[in-house]
Amino acid sequence: MAILVMDGFDVYNDITDLISSPGWTSTNGNPVQAQGGSLPRTGGAFGGAAVQFGTSSVAYPLQRQCPFDYDKTYVASFYFKTTGFPTTTYPLCGVYTSSGTRLFGLFITNTATISVSDQTSNFSAAAASVLTANSFYHIEVKFKLGTAANTGTLEIRVGGTVIYTLTGLNLFNASPASGFRIFNPATGVIGCWYDDLVILDSTGDANNDYLGGIRIDTIRPNADTAQANFALTSGASGYALINDAFGSADTTGYIESYTVGAKSEFELSNLVGGSNGIMAVQPRIRATKSDAGSRTYRGYLKSGAVAANGPTITPAIGWLWHTNGIFEKAPDTEDAWTDNGINALKLGLEVVS
Repeated sequence: MAILVMDGFDVYNDITDLISSPGWTSTNGNPVQAQGGSLPRTGGAFGGAAVQFGTSSVAYPLQRQCPFDYDKTYVASFYFKTTGFPTTTYPLCGVYTSSGTRLFGLFITNTATISVSDQTSNFSAAAASVLTANSFYHIEVKFKLGTAANTGTLEIRVGGTVIYTLTGLNLFNASPASGFRIFNPATGVIGCWYDDLVILDSTGDANNDYLGGIRIDTIRPNADTAQANFALTSGASGYALINDAFGSADTTGYIESYTVGAKSEFELSNLVGGSNGIMAVQPRIRATKSDAGSRTYRGYLKSGAVAANGPTITPAIGWLWHTNGIFEKAPDTEDAWTDNGINALKLGLEVVS
């Protein structure tokens, strides 16, 4: 698999819901919302939800856990918008070790450019006026950390244009490289937004290099199927209990099962407006365990007659959004996804133990 992380931020109720989800954290143990963070339902790159930071300290970024091998090449991409530029340089994003050491960082300067640092050196900003205020830019960072000091490489694109190509960087560290951070702005900047985060590596035969500008769309259940083992807390339609409006997922209506092997499957809404190519599909399921003892489940996609299972997940007591696998090819054809294939797709879940 090449795509390791994809998040369009649409499914979460709020910033606390995001931080609580497996894979995300607010570093230093401080709640990001106390540092000006929020998750508005509109204002993203394509009109949907996005992570928004307000005027505050840069000390408490959001981190997406993602183990990075020092000998592999990765691309991290996202959309970014800022309302203005600081009087001094402030962090934009970076890769960090498990002990909190920054291996490299991108920074926004007071001249609206992006500058870079590794563990020992700062590099002058690229061409002036790369960014303008109040516009979204698609930023891609391609990097290889390297297995020894001064062997790392880094290339940065903004809107598809290369603004940096750096080699011989000091990106190696004895501690594991474990996370990708995004930052709230420096004091004096009214706010900034991040949307549609994707992290991929160079393995596999698809999605293993720059993807260019992408959009992460969310489609939801819109009908039950004959495969319906899970019990309903109310009503006669399971899908109606699990397709809450974005930002308002509740805990009063849901489907449930305590039976190993129980499955329920759901039809999904069609893509809106079609696509120019579909890179991957990622099931997201919000789940909880309601009693003591061990319980596991898995989500899966059903394409035609073929089901592709996601990882087995051990839910905690408390509703959390889980990532139930990333599927880069249609299970029934083993070819790239098509619009028709997505529109015929079913989402399933199964009690494993």
